[in-house]
Amino acid sequence: MKVAIVTGANGFIGKALTKSLLSKGWFVYAVVTDEKAMEDCKNGNLKVIKAFFQDYPNIVSNITKRPDVFYHFAWQGVFGSSFNNYELQFSNAVNCGKAFELAEKVGASKFVLASTVNVLEAKKMINCEKIKSKLRATMNYSMSKLSAEMICKTLASRSKVTSFNVAYIAMAYGPGNRSLMVPNVVMLKLMNNLSPDLIKGEGLYDLIYIDDIVKGFQAIGDFGMPMESYYIGHSNLETFKNIFTKVGSIVNPKVKLNFGVYPDENNIDYSLIDTTKLFKLCGFVPDSDFSRSIITTCDWLKTSGLKV
Repeated sequence: MKVAIVTGANGFIGKALTKSLLSKGWFVYAVVTDEKAMEDCKNGNLKVIKAFFQDYPNIVSNITKRPDVFYHFAWQGVFGSSFNNYELQFSNAVNCGKAFELAEKVGASKFVLASTVNVLEAKKMINCEKIKSKLRATMNYSMSKLSAEMICKTLASRSKVTSFNVAYIAMAYGPGNRSLMVPNVVMLKLMNNLSPDLIKGEGLYDLIYIDDIVKGFQAIGDFGMPMESYYIGHSNLETFKNIFTKVGSIVNPKVKLNFGVYPDENNIDYSLIDTTKLFKLCGFVPDSDFSRSIITTCDWLKTSGLKV
């Protein structure tokens, strides 16, 4: 029986991955801050461990099976005004190091860090000799994710037990996502016959459905090569405007999308990563039907209680 540790297992992606692993017969240690949030995951192969970051050094004794993969999703402040809190964001990077140390202590063969495609914007800005425009508050989040990656890579380079991979996730959507990120905001407004105000949308963008994200993480856990980074998204990218025009036509074609209200401030440079690497490694292809996944997400949003 394969064994995984999933931190942040009560979150959007962490819970979806936990459920998938359990369905495939894995034993899962779910490290969470809210045990009640895992009640819909009850399974004989699931052990829920309540722990905050500061508790990680003390939970080694709770893990009696050697993990094949340690998936780290736990992160405080993943959208909205929390991006302005740079102290919070960079404390997460330090805590990623603590998580890696826990993985090494329990003998995990592999550590997979959940990161974001926004890291590519940070990498681009780092290489700019002069910043000519205001940086988005998202940069605090991106830089802390990049710092977390480098902390873990440093630790992994010295480890005799645990190898390291990082996953850069495109913009995620799907049932269970309780954040007010762009996809949810746009769909909620369209469902309420409101015209969303959007950026001009001429830059490249990507949306990835939760089922495909889970498949991507499982592929990295099974096949990822040491010290490699992988993009979980689509190989063929489109512009923001094209993607959300499709979303509008699916959700509510009668409502106008107000493109151009905000300037395009997204500086994600997709040339900095091979978007096909995971396909080359193991044949991973996001295959969720776009229309069906948008409709399924909207059906969930109707009962989610989220408001814009």
